[in-house]
Amino acid sequence: MKKSNAQPVSKTLVLPSLLLSEIELLSNRQMCQVLNKPSEPHNTAKGENGRGMDMSHSDAQKVGASIIQKPVEEGSRVSLVCQAAGHPTPTVSWRKAVGKLSKGRSRVLKGKLEITNLTKADGGDYICSAKNILNEDYTFAQVTVMEQLKLTSPPFIKHTANMSDDVLLTCSAQGAGEIMWQRKGQILPSGHILYSNGSLLLKNVLPNDAGSYTCCARHFHRSVTACTVLEVRKLTWSSCSEIKRYIRGTLSGTYTIDPDSDGGVTPFNVYCDMSDKGGVGVTVISYYSERRTHVGPNLCQPKGCYSKDVRYTGVGTAQLTALTRASQNCEQ
Repeated sequence: MKKSNAQPVSKTLVLPSLLLSEIELLSNRQMCQVLNKPSEPHNTAKGENGRGMDMSHSDAQKVGASIIQKPVEEGSRVSLVCQAAGHPTPTVSWRKAVGKLSKGRSRVLKGKLEITNLTKADGGDYICSAKNILNEDYTFAQVTVMEQLKLTSPPFIKHTANMSDDVLLTCSAQGAGEIMWQRKGQILPSGHILYSNGSLLLKNVLPNDAGSYTCCARHFHRSVTACTVLEVRKLTWSSCSEIKRYIRGTLSGTYTIDPDSDGGVTPFNVYCDMSDKGGVGVTVISYYSERRTHVGPNLCQPKGCYSKDVRYTGVGTAQLTALTRASQNCEQ
């Protein structure tokens, strides 16, 4: 038998290129296959790794076969590239393992199969064949079509709640592998509950729980987000001790209180000392004058009786009376 003088030429197959959100994901793998040598029994050629490959007829179709997997979204575009070299020049073709290529949305040009506006029906195995008069080889590309990622029930732009309410922030999505919540610049409030459907429950909200919350749904490649702003309406504070009890981490400072709520007394500013008396929240009202007046014998029987006139800053008698009634303990 006369041996052929043709030199082996390698064949290279390139993994599919995916276009998702105008971002091209490329992956490459090389396969070695002799396309210019007939399939003679026990004929050995050199591959790209320099080692001999048995090119007997029974094995010729197996060399270089592989499975390539790529997930893509519905509505996107996929390009499957198959390149081959040999002498004579091989012909490259594509077909679907089960079913037919989608009409109107798929085309093959110079070894590249392109499918646009993908649907679930486009998922499956695709076979690339490289063939000349001497030999033939093939490889597979497996396309998995995922649901298009989108928010189906985004959170409201704004939530308003009263202090101590439970607040449910809803967020659901299709095609998402995970839904998570984030809070701008801070961690989520303690005691929160994240449900499997993407909803976030904030229990017993306080004013310092107010702020911006972001729902993030993501899958294998990208993510989508939506934001909501939570506003917490403050209740009417009757005293500094009540503020200390309901607002975590409150610091000493000036606050507005209304000891009789809707009783008619105008709210007023006081200084709250949050560290005095064991940190219970002490309401401090300053005064600007104090005058002692001697009371004559007609008004006070014991000798040395005096009356004291104290004038406080920014508050009147009615406001002081209301504060005294709302307080458990008062000191002059």
